[in-house]
Amino acid sequence: MLSSIPELRDEDTKDWDVRLSEWVDAFRQALLEAPELHIFISLAAKSPSILGILDKIQSISNILQSQGMNECKSVHHAQGIVWTVMSFTYFESLANIPLIVEGIRKAEQKKDHSNILQHIAADNYDELWAETVRRNIDGIAMQLQKNTNHEYYN
Repeated sequence: MLSSIPELRDEDTKDWDVRLSEWVDAFRQALLEAPELHIFISLAAKSPSILGILDKIQSISNILQSQGMNECKSVHHAQGIVWTVMSFTYFESLANIPLIVEGIRKAEQKKDHSNILQHIAADNYDELWAETVRRNIDGIAMQLQKNTNHEYYN
C-alpha cells in the first residue's frame, strides 16, 4: 500500500518548492483514492512498514537540506508536511459523510457565524488545499531565506 504514495526523486531538476508541491498533491490524491491508507500509515509506526514512511520523510528532508536547512529542522518540516497531508485528507474524506454534511447545513441556518460560513469550504476542498500547501511551502521558504548564521543552517 505504501507504494501508492509517490516518491520524491533527487535527480528531479525542478525547483524544490515545485517538487514538494507536486509531491503533496500526489500524496493527497493517493490518500483520497485509498482512505484505508490513513489507518495503515498510523499503524505503520508499530510495524516494519514504518520504514516506508521514514523513506518519505527522508526524501523531503533531503530536498530541504539541499537548500541549506540543517538536518534536525528539515526532518521536523518533513514530518509536519506528511502529517499535514494525512490530517487534511482524513477530514476531507469525512466531510462527505451525511451526518457531517447535515451539521454544516444546520450551522448555515444560524446567524451567529453567517459572516464566516459563506467562506467555509463545504463541498470542494481544492482551493483550501492549494492555500494550505502554499502556506506550508511559503513558510519553509521564509526559513530558508534567513541568513546563514541562523540555527536552520549547518
